[in-house]
Amino acid sequence: MRTPTIKLIIIALSVLLALGLAEIGLRLSGLRLSASFYELDFVTGWKLRPGATGWYTSEGEALIEINAEGMRDKPRARAKPPGALRVAVIGDSFVESMQLPIEKTFPALMEPSLTQCTGKRSEVLNFGVTGYGTAQELLTYRHKARLFSPDIVVLTVFAGNDLFNNTRDLNPTNADAAPYFRLAPNGALEFVEPFSSGGKPGPVSLWLRDRFRSLHSSLRLVQLATEAYYNWQRRKGRTADQERIVSTFGKEWMEWLAYVPPRGESMRESWIVTQNLITQFRNEVERDGRKFLLVLANNAVQVLPEEVDRRRFAEKYGLESLDYADQRLRQHAISNGIRVVWLAEWLRDLATRERAYLHGFGAGQGSGHWNEAGHRAVAGRLAAALCAP
Repeated sequence: MRTPTIKLIIIALSVLLALGLAEIGLRLSGLRLSASFYELDFVTGWKLRPGATGWYTSEGEALIEINAEGMRDKPRARAKPPGALRVAVIGDSFVESMQLPIEKTFPALMEPSLTQCTGKRSEVLNFGVTGYGTAQELLTYRHKARLFSPDIVVLTVFAGNDLFNNTRDLNPTNADAAPYFRLAPNGALEFVEPFSSGGKPGPVSLWLRDRFRSLHSSLRLVQLATEAYYNWQRRKGRTADQERIVSTFGKEWMEWLAYVPPRGESMRESWIVTQNLITQFRNEVERDGRKFLLVLANNAVQVLPEEVDRRRFAEKYGLESLDYADQRLRQHAISNGIRVVWLAEWLRDLATRERAYLHGFGAGQGSGHWNEAGHRAVAGRLAAALCAP
């Protein structure tokens, strides 16, 4: 007669065998799932994990390799090569560009054009991280990008979510971990450290997170379970964690709220903070003796090739213009002597002329991030701007 201990051992071995067979089955099926590329950071809230590798499949598909400096880029030395031109591009997922192989992303595509027009070896360094707002991008410059001695710093702002990322009340991306700047009573920017709401995770929590990331990067079964869990959490969180926002603005608030004059105190403050951060960013870069360029990234709907589709979206949400946010940021830049490239107008003309979708992959064509054609177009536009006198 089997003892309880033997029964438990048999059950455990059976479970391990079943999990092993499931893992083998997933691998043989060729199914690719997104790996884990991020870790917590006590400066910016989170960052790319140095040395992380794996597939990204959430939108597009690419094999991702994070370099030793925690950048979605090829290996980069901190010391700038003698006589080289070095450009640091800072931004969110539009810069990080997980959707495509690294050689097809706009920072990589810019390098040969800049080398040709300047006659110097040119390096365009990618400091983009998904979910970052302008506060995190400023901190990235202060604590990371400036260590690489760039000649030019390009700040890429995407109004479609940066205005939400820049305020705790509206931030849909890991809001408790993110750092912020808020308006002090005297009108100055006041820094709010990351993890200020729930407290910083302790050593045990960090160790467990690190062990989980190792499993997530190695096992497809863990990747599948994690993707299912986070999809459920996102659906749950939109109604639970942001119930107040939904009750005020409706379930689709993220589709339109950034493209109208500010509604509500949170959006009014976010606009002021965002504009002040852009000016402060420029001031710090120029104090370091470097050139600064502001780039206004576009939403997919702004550059749909068919005007009727753009108009239908605007009418659905009662928008007077799809360009309100960009135009306001552009005017702020011009008024403060900040050099700015507004991409939407230029890309819209290109998409209309060539009847081409510059965003989206497969069934998601016309939505999401820049696709291969979009990256080529952005690379050409930015290289021309940097090559101009």
